[in-house]
Amino acid sequence: IELDNSVTEPFDKIYIAAGCPGSTEIVMRSLDISDNLSMSDNELFSFPIIYLGRDLREEDVEKYLALTNLILLCIPERNEEKSAYIQIYPSFDYLWRYYVPIGLWRYIQPLANLFRRRLLWARLYLHSDYSKIYSVSMDDNSKLSINLDRAPTPLKNIDGLWKSIRHAIGQQGVYVPNLPPIRSPSSYHYGSSLPYGNGFTNIEGKISDSVYLCDSAAFNNGPAPSPTFTIMANACRITHRGL
Repeated sequence: IELDNSVTEPFDKIYIAAGCPGSTEIVMRSLDISDNLSMSDNELFSFPIIYLGRDLREEDVEKYLALTNLILLCIPERNEEKSAYIQIYPSFDYLWRYYVPIGLWRYIQPLANLFRRRLLWARLYLHSDYSKIYSVSMDDNSKLSINLDRAPTPLKNIDGLWKSIRHAIGQQGVYVPNLPPIRSPSSYHYGSSLPYGNGFTNIEGKISDSVYLCDSAAFNNGPAPSPTFTIMANACRITHRGL
């Protein structure tokens, strides 16, 4: 596909949605962009929630209908701060095995079963303003390079967030230990490398004649909530306007 010459044959239109890193590479190679582009992520932390209320009946424990049973949105009091997003999961084997080496699982599984009725897991996502920023560039040998450009803001430096979370959740038989949450290397919610209106794409997602960008690479920044539905809605917007 030669975007600079507007050649899209044999297709009438092309919509690029290969995930932010993939879409960024496609556009950089097609338009011969070598300058650094900035790609954002959402900082991700995990922490336990302990249930201290009445004992659950066996049949109640088995009534899990979804991977995520509860979603919380933390809205700041000051406009200059950003919202945070929390997903809460029941403590089933998948989450234990995510963090436990395969060889240790036989020893950990009885412990997982013991805490199944008393333990929940929460995953806290932060806005990209508090998270890692990567630089994306292409060298003279057409090799793509992604490097850390800005370190994330430590959770303890976000005024009042962790204290507010513990206070809001830890009520009526529920306890959040006052321990530093476990930081994940990445949340893989990459975005904003080619935001609309940056010179490579317009507000309609148009990169070249009949070629459109319609995934998270086109976002201006990375809000904390999962971007999936926003990507889908924006892709529908772009495709309908391009008809």
